[in-house]
Amino acid sequence: MIASFTSEQEYVRAFHLYHKMIADGFKPERSTFLSTLSACTGQKDVVEGRLVHHCILEYGLELDTGVANALVSMYGDCDSLVDAQRVFDGISTPNVVSWNSMIAGLVRNGREEDALLLFERMQRNAVTPSDVTFINALSACSSPVLLEEGQLLSHFIICLELEVDVVIVNSLVNMYGKCGEMRDARATFEKSHTRDRVSWTSLLTLYASHGQEQYVSQLYEQMQAEGLVPDRVTFVSISVAFTHKTMLHKCKQLHACVLSSNFVIDVNLHNSLITMYGKCGSTAFAEKIFAKMPKRDLMSWNAIFSAYVQNGLAELALCVLNKMACENIFPDKFLCSSILSACAAATAQDRGKEMHTFAVINAFDADLTVGNSILNMYGKFGNLNDALRVFERMPERDIISWSAVIGAFAQQGEGKTAVNLYKKMSEKGVASDKIALVHLLSACSHDGLVDEGLRHFLALANDKDGELIVDHFNCMVDLLARAGRLEEAEQLLIKLPLKLSAVAWTTLLGACRSQIDVKRGEYAASRVFKLAPHDAAPYVTLSNLYFAAGKIEEAFQVITKMKELGLGKDIDSLTIDVLGGVHSACIGSTMK
Repeated sequence: MIASFTSEQEYVRAFHLYHKMIADGFKPERSTFLSTLSACTGQKDVVEGRLVHHCILEYGLELDTGVANALVSMYGDCDSLVDAQRVFDGISTPNVVSWNSMIAGLVRNGREEDALLLFERMQRNAVTPSDVTFINALSACSSPVLLEEGQLLSHFIICLELEVDVVIVNSLVNMYGKCGEMRDARATFEKSHTRDRVSWTSLLTLYASHGQEQYVSQLYEQMQAEGLVPDRVTFVSISVAFTHKTMLHKCKQLHACVLSSNFVIDVNLHNSLITMYGKCGSTAFAEKIFAKMPKRDLMSWNAIFSAYVQNGLAELALCVLNKMACENIFPDKFLCSSILSACAAATAQDRGKEMHTFAVINAFDADLTVGNSILNMYGKFGNLNDALRVFERMPERDIISWSAVIGAFAQQGEGKTAVNLYKKMSEKGVASDKIALVHLLSACSHDGLVDEGLRHFLALANDKDGELIVDHFNCMVDLLARAGRLEEAEQLLIKLPLKLSAVAWTTLLGACRSQIDVKRGEYAASRVFKLAPHDAAPYVTLSNLYFAAGKIEEAFQVITKMKELGLGKDIDSLTIDVLGGVHSACIGSTMK
């Protein structure tokens, strides 16, 4: 009965029957312990596992290799490597299953290098590896830093002249793909004569995870051409590849294929379709799928919530919470983080404070991601006291935490505090990133801290590992322009190695208007015209510059040019400054 409950994943009932058996004075057989340990593994219940282990010791079965192997496997799957290692070391003559169980436990717990060392030790002990051994060892090599070991393992398999089955082929494909070597993954796949649906799905998943949507589409078509029918897992893998609004038509094609399939669409596939449509900009299709789902889980609610947030519909996303409450479904820490971000986007302060309280009650606020979301929310609200209080109470902080609190003070014009926080971050040994520097430069700009901003900007520019982005230059131009250092700002833009957006040149143009620097303003305007040909704003600013400089004819020429280009149709009048007085010129009348 215990074995039956375990096979049906009725683990709690299996435990109950096991304890009743012990309480009634019956002696468990070897098979009873194996079934109960399997239930502990399935339930990930290390406490129950230790109780069973204690009973095994009482009945003297600890020397049974099969039972010991089950203990190693259970402890490894329950993330208790110390116990797994202790049992493994106590096996007098470990067999291949013993080694496999210990290697698998190490891989599962992120100890890949130790797993490979154990694999080498296994070879020295003259234990012949099985297919499972190679599968576990290849799993250990699934990161770029261990690519060389994975390649050696691949050659080792070839040298042994093993009859490589499809599971090992799939493991090789996964190993190369997760190491970023998609060519080798594809070559291994193509050379194999024993491909199954899992092989195709593995490669599709890898292409999707690398953002190579074109290969996902090609491989899916090839799979169908060879007569292989996709299953639910295949469709889920393909859906991950569609992440942009331009791919909406492919989303609809994939959805049609799913609907025409013979299998019942389960909750996981429904969730994937909702996520796919959300990323591709169609909340309407996401809503339809969600509404028709016969069964929903927490991931379903998370998917529809994220679909709204990703498409700028934060208020609709928050309405989802009311529906969740009606069905007695409560957010987990992942959804809690998303809700806090939505509250920030919708400026829903009351709801945001409620979610903060909910996070504290459920101890979610100790999670770094949730903590960062709370911090960012208060920053967006402009509530600096609460933002700083949350930041100071965080048990753990990363660059996102520091960047959020620096940005909060910078956005509220508290430049000196933002700069001091940035310095404190450096003193703590936290390396800055490009977003944190944007916030710092913005703070320096608003507080007129020119030399401070310039120093940090040049430090990053001279750092061989530093990465300057357009936003850094936009902030620096704004910083220099506000200080009246227009020539330095212009030279910075001219020497810029990056392709600029129109923002920096527009900033310089605006500063030229304030300083009535006609020549430099004309040059800045010419650059904006090329970078943003459909924007009326630079024409308005340039005409204002001409008016302020007393160049009335040139000003109206700019307005006329704007009219000829069909720009400024939504502008009824042009506000101009003439000799310190503000005047309004009707665009329609000046252009007739």
